[in-house]
Amino acid sequence: MKKIWFISISIAIVALTRFLPHPPNFTALGALALFSGAMYNNRFIALSIPLAVLFITDLVLNNLILKGIYTSFILLTPGAIYLYGSLLLIAAIGILTNANSPKSILGSGILASVLFFLISNFGVWASGTMYPP
Repeated sequence: MKKIWFISISIAIVALTRFLPHPPNFTALGALALFSGAMYNNRFIALSIPLAVLFITDLVLNNLILKGIYTSFILLTPGAIYLYGSLLLIAAIGILTNANSPKSILGSGILASVLFFLISNFGVWASGTMYPP
């Protein structure tokens, strides 16, 4: 029961960080993906938790909070594949992380951050919506 409460509260806090003012791409979602991969033995759950949080918060953000940007209901943004893919990779890094080794945890955190930065920025560049190719 304690584990379910911990998971639920963690998910709620991470989701909340997406709605609070923050620097671009600076939320706890990547940390949740890394943590999920490292801590949950069930790989389906480890990969699903961060994707579910991203999907649900994106629905709220895109259709309620930023609704002036889009003219109709939007399920996924044009660059969503890059964001979802990077979270899957971060969760996979978590699966490969030795959670008992501080060096492994630090290295995984740095690698996850760099990968997210590279993949998400490549996605913005490739979609051609903000920067010229």
